[in-house]
Amino acid sequence: PVFAGDGGAAIAMPGGVVTDNFHVYWTNKREGQTTGTVVRSLASVASNASDAALQPTVLANNLPKAYGLCLALDSIYFTDVDRNVYAVKTSGGEAVKVSSQFANPRGCAWDGDSTVYVADRSADGVFALLGPATPFSEVTAKKAVDFEGAFGVAVFSAARAPRLAAVWIATAAAGARAAFA
Repeated sequence: PVFAGDGGAAIAMPGGVVTDNFHVYWTNKREGQTTGTVVRSLASVASNASDAALQPTVLANNLPKAYGLCLALDSIYFTDVDRNVYAVKTSGGEAVKVSSQFANPRGCAWDGDSTVYVADRSADGVFALLGPATPFSEVTAKKAVDFEGAFGVAVFSAARAPRLAAVWIATAAAGARAAFA
């Protein structure tokens, strides 16, 4: 394992987790401004790797707490406790607010094309954001699916029908189901 025991100083009550087959990215739900709001580490390392290779990289430290995150090309989107969704490059840099239209944003997922879906627990739905975009800028969120207590979200896009996406939505209280966007 890359991390054992308490995980070191870069892990403080981790929230969302995503991987790109080379790196693992996570949010911290505690002490994000000191341990890192969004952190990256190698997914696996050789047994003879140097200590430097084992050190996590803080990509953003703009928030004390973050929940969901998703990978979209070379960008990481992540959710704030209230109202906001941010983006940062997988290589790091300034975290930029891309939307402030949410009540309680939680999980997010990229559809592999041009949309990032964000579950909003208090607004009872999943919202669509245009993304990934470079440079990052604030965009309008549009409700894609009504779903009471939406918490987590995953997207399955069919190769034969790229405009049809099944959005799997999880709630804290009651399982998961699919809706179509």
